[in-house]
Amino acid sequence: MRHRLFEEGKATDCEEKIASLGRTPQEITQSLLNAEESLLNSLYECMRKDFELANGGGVSLPGYGTKGALALMAIYVAYKNGVGPFPKDLLDKLNEGRDSQHLRHIRREKGIRIAKHGRNEYHLEDLRLGKAFSNRHKGVEAATFAEIKAAYGYRCATCGAKEGELHHLPQYRESKEPVILHQGHMNPHEPLEAGNIIPQCQFCNRAYRNWVVFDRNGRVVGVSDWTFVLKSIRERYLRITEENRKIVQELISSLTTQLGQLGEGE
Repeated sequence: MRHRLFEEGKATDCEEKIASLGRTPQEITQSLLNAEESLLNSLYECMRKDFELANGGGVSLPGYGTKGALALMAIYVAYKNGVGPFPKDLLDKLNEGRDSQHLRHIRREKGIRIAKHGRNEYHLEDLRLGKAFSNRHKGVEAATFAEIKAAYGYRCATCGAKEGELHHLPQYRESKEPVILHQGHMNPHEPLEAGNIIPQCQFCNRAYRNWVVFDRNGRVVGVSDWTFVLKSIRERYLRITEENRKIVQELISSLTTQLGQLGEGE
């Protein structure tokens, strides 16, 4: 398939740059890792103008120089060159070997049509934007819990169980107890009110108690109760290793600072 930049009958500067980066995800990844700053900057501008042309105006993309922009450029080049889905392990390579979640966030926050194949591949479907959810951590602003449940399709935000039906997980289905949706705190330290409520089935609501913080999708994004952390340390779920030494040191430093501020406030 020939895309918008390639429909002019002759090679444009952008076309030449994009074509030079390779015809396989592996080649594209290596080309981006080896590219000089001037080429990356020029490629980003080609991508930005292409998105703007497809959408008739300004488009919000990840900022140039960020790992998110690099991941988006990878699947953009693949899209323009007719390359198939992009393996996540190559996106991780572009992210200095760390787990790359950038495309998932870009898809939600920017409305860019990024499709996921299974658990390990992504591709750009179209340059035209879809619907964006700019604040993924903010809950549904609705006047009543009934409206919040309706916004979630009468399903538990955490596990997806449908209200009034038996649970889809066998360990809960055995109870023969139909799913009842409760008002679940997103952040237990904040009031239980619109913007801080997600619907949760009775099983998830009981299991998580007030230990964790959820985002609007029912995913855990933080810990809200120190007993949960202490239990994890005692049970050796949380371990100190060479790999996480820096994180542990930062945690100790942050806690020391907060303890000092607490003492000053007394």
